[in-house]
Amino acid sequence: MGRSGRRAGRMLATLVIAVTGSWAGMAATTVAAAPLAVAAQAGRPGSPPPPADTWLPKPASYPSENGLALTPPMGFNDWAYYGCDISQKLFVDTADELVKTGLAGDGYRYVNIDDCWPAKSRNAQGQLVANPTLFPKGMKWLGDYLHSKGLKFGIYEDAGTTTCQGLPGSWGHFAQDARTFASWGVDYVKLDGCNVPSVSGQTAEQTYRSAYTKMSRALKGTGRPIVFSESAPAYFYGTPGFTKIMSWVGHEGDLWRFGSDIADNWASVLTNYSQDNSYHLARYAGPGHWNDPDMLQVNNPGLNYTEQRSQLSLWAEMAAPLLISTDMSHLSKQALSILSNKAVIAVDQDPYGAQGTIVKTVGKVDILAKPLADGDISVALFNRGGTSANAAISAHDAGFSISPRGYLQDNLWTHQVTETASVIAANIPPHGVVMYRVTPVRGTHCAAPATVLSITNPPLVAGKPTPVKVTLTDNGLLPLRHAGVSLTPPAGWTATASSPTRFPIVWPGRSVTASYSVTSTTPAPGSTVRIGAAARYRSPGSGPESVTAVESYPSATPYPDLAAAFNNIAITKQSDTNPANLNGGFDGGGDTYSQHALDAATPLSGATLSDHAAPGSTVSYDGVTFSIPNVPADSLDNVAGARKIALSGSGSAIAFLGAEAGFTQGTVKVTYTDGSASTAKLGFPNWCCDVTTAYGSVPVIQSTNRDTPSGPADYGTDYDLFYNTIPIMAGKTVAAITLPASSVIHIFAVAIHP
Repeated sequence: MGRSGRRAGRMLATLVIAVTGSWAGMAATTVAAAPLAVAAQAGRPGSPPPPADTWLPKPASYPSENGLALTPPMGFNDWAYYGCDISQKLFVDTADELVKTGLAGDGYRYVNIDDCWPAKSRNAQGQLVANPTLFPKGMKWLGDYLHSKGLKFGIYEDAGTTTCQGLPGSWGHFAQDARTFASWGVDYVKLDGCNVPSVSGQTAEQTYRSAYTKMSRALKGTGRPIVFSESAPAYFYGTPGFTKIMSWVGHEGDLWRFGSDIADNWASVLTNYSQDNSYHLARYAGPGHWNDPDMLQVNNPGLNYTEQRSQLSLWAEMAAPLLISTDMSHLSKQALSILSNKAVIAVDQDPYGAQGTIVKTVGKVDILAKPLADGDISVALFNRGGTSANAAISAHDAGFSISPRGYLQDNLWTHQVTETASVIAANIPPHGVVMYRVTPVRGTHCAAPATVLSITNPPLVAGKPTPVKVTLTDNGLLPLRHAGVSLTPPAGWTATASSPTRFPIVWPGRSVTASYSVTSTTPAPGSTVRIGAAARYRSPGSGPESVTAVESYPSATPYPDLAAAFNNIAITKQSDTNPANLNGGFDGGGDTYSQHALDAATPLSGATLSDHAAPGSTVSYDGVTFSIPNVPADSLDNVAGARKIALSGSGSAIAFLGAEAGFTQGTVKVTYTDGSASTAKLGFPNWCCDVTTAYGSVPVIQSTNRDTPSGPADYGTDYDLFYNTIPIMAGKTVAAITLPASSVIHIFAVAIHP
């Protein structure tokens, strides 16, 4: 785990503060990462004894129902990246890449096929068969190929009459399908929950339980060890039935999806992380029992490098399955370095099986702690916010119940080891996580003191000198000597020191601060501003050390109009049977509005349309006229995310034309010309599956079908666009609006209501 001189019998406590981003990290002695050490658990029931010296919650105490998945499964699943665009070649190539890159050796051994693999109907004997066009050699051949590579074979089915994509489901065929899977050499079955029929005299929860119990027993009845992944909780999340589902799901399977399908954007990752920390889900986790927040988006364009590192760190902290969903044939070096971090993987695969839980929140920083089998504690300081943040926690609050003579903390991303008296602290970049293993010091040691460097400043105004402070803190047991602090502003800015920047000594537990006067230029809309700082110093018993910090925050410059901020695809051509939907399309799963259907759309609620809903047409309702974006289908033509938009004028309200792929509200901030601001909640109904007046909205455009990754789909459902408003403060003139920071709220047009 990246530490040297570890003595036999010494208990290592791990604190995970994963700082993600291009940071030099804490001042430390660099130690090479040790090989992955994960205790073999196959066929071993129960869990290891609890680690000593911690008060943190223990994993679920009941044994695995089948003795499998005693650590979270790792591997590949196609759905989040490919949807229905799958083939035999895809999985053969993926298997080859897992072996070639060394990821299989790191633990990524499951190759799981999701929906869209079966033929449209069962054979004459009622058996499932693979689509012969997609899988010409069949599933038995594919399973044998995967096994020849030392990999595991996973497959998808559904508890209902059909899968979510309308192919044969397992309802009424559970035992038969289990036997079929076993004959193909399947090692892992994911059972979805679409299209489960109603059963007279049963609640929906009872029907799901019956179905999943039947498949669980059928899989065990084959005599083949098959990991069972259940999706039942995802169909009850947010309802009273969810708690009932969670009371039995761990007794029928090994892992379970519990919330939203993940999409290739940060808001979706944050949603799934937040869902995993609700309902006290950690109490259900343990060897053979795992909460599944869905697939890894590492290597996909919707997340930056910091966010990709954060997702792996958080998933490891939460003892989640690690299932990659990307094009493995185009895996970047950065993505490979993230996915192959053995120290982080070891946290996920720790045999004790505890799920990390939030033990403290500081502003927008969540601090999670996860006890490990050898006495380590993995604690993650996760910055949910869009600007850099400082956060700290004591070793006791991180989970230790003893008070030794300090702690060693091993950064699992930089592989540096430092010593702290007790305070675990970090300056964390936006959307970043920092990760440590920390051990109580019981013998001699030679690590440098743990330090934190932070930058603080008021809002920057272009052309106006602004005070900026850089603070260096010594959290170790030894003093820092000959410390020097520097500040590096962005290109075109100026920074002048207004106080001393060199300090002869910084005592343990104390801080020193250097002040600067910074003059900025106007940043571009949508850009991220970064101010860098560094400190260099010496400490007794070690050579020169350094620590860096970056203050990152989004530009306050508004986009000139809504069109300039377009960042996603929500409308595609129906003739394109495999549209390249950026960021997962409208709903995160590749589904979008059909331009063909919108070209024939009809008005609702008294609205008028100049040319249905074709590009460039207008929509008039309630005294407001909107323009449909005048861009071709498959273009960047809608907004989802917190973007600041210039909007000038006064009136009674701001009107929006939009829709949702979720069921939520977001906050709109209105900035006025006098510098004041107001906020209001904005929401729309789900585009297909909600009360049409949810959140006070009114449907004004109706289309009749949608596009999917496998082509147009008409489920007899309308796909509407909705009108909604938020108030403007009386007597104020609007200067700009900031849209909701939500990946599921899509806004197509905005105007000021008279």
